[in-house]
Amino acid sequence: MQNSYFDLVNYLAKEKVNHEVPNSSIDHAEDIIVSMLLNGEKELNIFSGELKSDLFENDRFINNLKLYFALTEGKISVIIQNLSEKTLKEHEFFKIIKENKLNNRCKFFIVNEDTEAKREIEHFQTVDGIGYRLEKDTSQIKATANFYDPSKTKELNEKFTIYKQSSREIQVA
Repeated sequence: MQNSYFDLVNYLAKEKVNHEVPNSSIDHAEDIIVSMLLNGEKELNIFSGELKSDLFENDRFINNLKLYFALTEGKISVIIQNLSEKTLKEHEFFKIIKENKLNNRCKFFIVNEDTEAKREIEHFQTVDGIGYRLEKDTSQIKATANFYDPSKTKELNEKFTIYKQSSREIQVA
């Protein structure tokens, strides 16, 4: 089955085109994140509320996650607002990192209570310091993405760094 939305975002990611694209469904979110995995080389940052299972536990995401680690030296950092440590450790994404001993390349953090990060209403992903997906309406999964906007990506990565400092790392062991 042909997916013209995926073809578009994957082209934009591969060619590093500065063009903002709307994202208004879980399928579009998946297409964008998969394109980040397929075209990213260095770093993927994920700031999420709960790591939605239909996005971060499906076969397509898991297969491309494994491919990312197999084909690049890239690293992934994940900050989660609303999951317990126990629930995170049962999440398929976490299990894949543990089973494949990728804890040196993928770190998970849970946001501490009563912090700016806990109150943040926007979720986002950034890739290689140049591309992003920014979800402003998390209830309806409405977002925008751009695969070549270093300025906006830098702004989001600065937020990510601050949020990581107000989070605790969950050991993958």
